[in-house]
Amino acid sequence: MRARMSMRWSVTLFTASFLMVSLGLVLAAMLREAGAQWRQSAILHAQTAASLVAGASANPLRRGDAGAIRSLAADVADGVLIRRVVVVGADGAVLADSAGREALPLLLRREGRSAQARRLWISSDQVQVLAPVRAAGRSLGSVFLDCSLHEYEAMRAAMLRRGILIGVLAIIIACAIAYGSARVISTPLRRLAQGIEALARGEVAAPLSEDGCRELCRIVGSFNRMAGSLRRQTQEMASLPALGLAVTRSLNLPEVIQAAVASVEGTLPDTRCQVWLPSAEGRYLVLASDPGAVEAPLPRVAIAGRSVLARAFRQVTVLHVGGGEGPIFPNGVFARRFGASMVAAAPLQGGSQRPVGALAIYRRGEADPFQPEDLLFLSAAANQVALSIENARLFGREKRLASIFHRLLRPVAPADVPGLEIAARWQPASGEGTVGGDYYDFIALPDGRWGIVIGDVCGKGTLAASYTAMARYVVRSYAYETESPAEILQRANAALYAQLHTDPTAEERPMFVTILCAIYDPDSGRLAYSHAGHPLGTLVR
Repeated sequence: MRARMSMRWSVTLFTASFLMVSLGLVLAAMLREAGAQWRQSAILHAQTAASLVAGASANPLRRGDAGAIRSLAADVADGVLIRRVVVVGADGAVLADSAGREALPLLLRREGRSAQARRLWISSDQVQVLAPVRAAGRSLGSVFLDCSLHEYEAMRAAMLRRGILIGVLAIIIACAIAYGSARVISTPLRRLAQGIEALARGEVAAPLSEDGCRELCRIVGSFNRMAGSLRRQTQEMASLPALGLAVTRSLNLPEVIQAAVASVEGTLPDTRCQVWLPSAEGRYLVLASDPGAVEAPLPRVAIAGRSVLARAFRQVTVLHVGGGEGPIFPNGVFARRFGASMVAAAPLQGGSQRPVGALAIYRRGEADPFQPEDLLFLSAAANQVALSIENARLFGREKRLASIFHRLLRPVAPADVPGLEIAARWQPASGEGTVGGDYYDFIALPDGRWGIVIGDVCGKGTLAASYTAMARYVVRSYAYETESPAEILQRANAALYAQLHTDPTAEERPMFVTILCAIYDPDSGRLAYSHAGHPLGTLVR
């Protein structure tokens, strides 16, 4: 995997490279232009100097003053810009030479000692000028000047050094500025990248500092809002299992409702929650959560009305009003009775086609408006609460049916059976009033005999109780036909098996039934019994 350079170093290196190339090109152009100008200046300087020397030497040449000519040549040749001056007379004789006995320059040898016109020769490091000296139309001789370009080259080299130094300083300063600017930009971006990586790992990052340029502040602000929304949604979705556990701990309807309200209010801050259930006639939704805390009369909402609660119940969808999402009715039950400034409602849609009620949340005053994730949580919570309410209602109906079975299956002990003391106790194992498959029975038979039966049908609940009732009355009917407990059980077994295992509509059947059947004769004091898988009784002497 290739190593990637950070943004600040990328910007710094880009700035350094750009400035290095740019300044190099600019400096090269400047040096090239300056060199050309300095070369032209040197040529012009040499020509001007030659003209001036020719003019100054005209009188000495006319007079034949060799001393003045030599003095002029020595004064003009400074050894820096004008390295050599040679004055030649009309006869071609060298009258003055600042270089002494050095060989004559090539230009002077080639053009002759008496030039009729100005001659110019230019090389890379010097400029040579041969100018005639005239007076009154007569040639008096010529002047030769050798001008050096080394000084100009030295100035050009000095300019190059200064340009490089200034360029290096400019690059350093620009890189420092670029690094600082890139750091200002990259620091928020790095924090933003770390926050995005945390979200990718499933971690909800803390809000980032909104500093830097305006565009970055907008990006970071959007990320903070997204992360905050995800944080709230994660927290709310994480609380759903706790909500499900809270509403399923009990099968008592008021306890289920109060657990749902407490869980929702604990998840959504500054929020009140209510559960509304249809009235008996089905025309109103009535407050079912903590009705004792509300002043009479108990609040109710017409299902056919325009309130958000009624519309959410009818349309089977989540709705909300207030908080910038449309006005809340000032005369509505939430605004009038509870001071709500915003309301959201979700139908309690369980397994049935019609909702079993509505779950409402509201906030007061200038509270923060509901966010989309709050409404998603409300919808998910309403589904769990609806299932728990349906289960509680089914349990209530089963409990009422169980109490009926309980009264039907529990016999009253005989008031007086000669030779016996009877005591009986019957209680379901669950301890919540449900009916199991255990039962006992006393049967008054002809001739003063008594039948005593103890049985256990596999299973619990109303289904087991219905099979228990069937077994009880089958045993009772055969007890009147025969005096043998074993034969009573054989006939009962055949009848129950034929009923339960040949009926195609019986989808749920008990695995087995255990019974102990005894016949007691008070006259003889004899007890005859037979058992079908049931534990034997205990004989105490």
